[in-house]
Amino acid sequence: MPAVAGPRNEITGSIAFGSDLLGPVDSVDAPGNRLVLLGQGVDIGATTVLDGIGTGGLAAIAAGDVLEVYALYDAATGRYTATRVERKGAVASYRLRGVVSLLDTATRSFNIGSERISYAAFAGSLPATRWQPGWRVLDEYQIPLPADLPPGKYGLVVGLYGE
Repeated sequence: MPAVAGPRNEITGSIAFGSDLLGPVDSVDAPGNRLVLLGQGVDIGATTVLDGIGTGGLAAIAAGDVLEVYALYDAATGRYTATRVERKGAVASYRLRGVVSLLDTATRSFNIGSERISYAAFAGSLPATRWQPGWRVLDEYQIPLPADLPPGKYGLVVGLYGE
């Protein structure tokens, strides 16, 4: 296909997006425009849409409230900048989505945002060292959760990237 100079229009069949965090609020700093959800720091800006929060803004959010946060993650600060925050009722599962970093294969752990996640208890049936190019790999694990974590279903989204 020859190169095209200048602006062009393209048509797409679909655009997909999703929230990064879904779960209970740990703490709220309304004067500082920040909250912590699932252990992740979230900054609320002047353009952040607060849906279903009410007229009190961030001050109307309390620890334990369940929120869904659409955000941009800043690896330099280790914080999320929220673009949209929605209050949710009871949910069947929580979500922590992000880029896997600080992978340590010796201790079998990694980070998503500021959350350190250990997979040391999982042997797996097919270690990544045996994967072959082009293979689809299904390797299931059970992830132990802290005893003080609220009841619910939990999902883990993992991204793989090369160096």
